[in-house]
Amino acid sequence: MSRNLKIVFFCFITIFCWSCKTDKPKAYSQEKTIEDYYMEGDFGKVNALAKTLLNKDSDDPQANLFFGRALADMGQTIEAIPFLQKGTNIKNATTIQAWSYGYLGKCYYENGRFDEAQQALENCLALQADKGSMDFAKKRLNRFKKK
Repeated sequence: MSRNLKIVFFCFITIFCWSCKTDKPKAYSQEKTIEDYYMEGDFGKVNALAKTLLNKDSDDPQANLFFGRALADMGQTIEAIPFLQKGTNIKNATTIQAWSYGYLGKCYYENGRFDEAQQALENCLALQADKGSMDFAKKRLNRFKKK
């Protein structure tokens, strides 16, 4: 074969192999997390995934948090409480703790447990975990000031 033909053949093989690469970009190959489904509002998938995760580890903080939040957002506030309580007991995950306290406050409030609601919301604020959880707690604590 001539030198030019070899170069063309080599380039063709290289391009062909490169285009057949089976690895997908990381953004497309990762499975969705329970948080992804929650943020999309797909509570059915949150519940299904949470049950699977909690069967493996009943203390999984993220599964407990997002399952509890999904239940609360669907109006099942009494059912949400035990899952959110588990999220408040973890260490070194202040964002999960804060959101657990915030949603506990919401659940307690909606069930007439006002003292517990106020305490949970104050615990959320005290953690100063992130702006979102703090805004969530402040908004709900304002209900107590209006009484």
